[in-house]
Amino acid sequence: MPVRSGIESTKILLSEYPDAKVIIFSAIGYREYEEQAYAAGAIGYMQKPGYRGLIEFIKKIEANSKLVEDYTCDVNPA
Repeated sequence: MPVRSGIESTKILLSEYPDAKVIIFSAIGYREYEEQAYAAGAIGYMQKPGYRGLIEFIKKIEANSKLVEDYTCDVNPA
């Protein structure tokens, strides 16, 4: 993100809206970043590209599970 990271944005969002549910959708695939995302209050982390399975991922998050998924997809599906 040009102005602040998703982790910083998550902290700000949750400080103002503590009941919000945040899923980080990021190009960064380092385990350390995922751990920081959860520490900031995110309830889910998904690495880009992750379009396939996104709905299922959100449904699992909605069921209150903290998940780290490695979804892949075809950028130009036929």
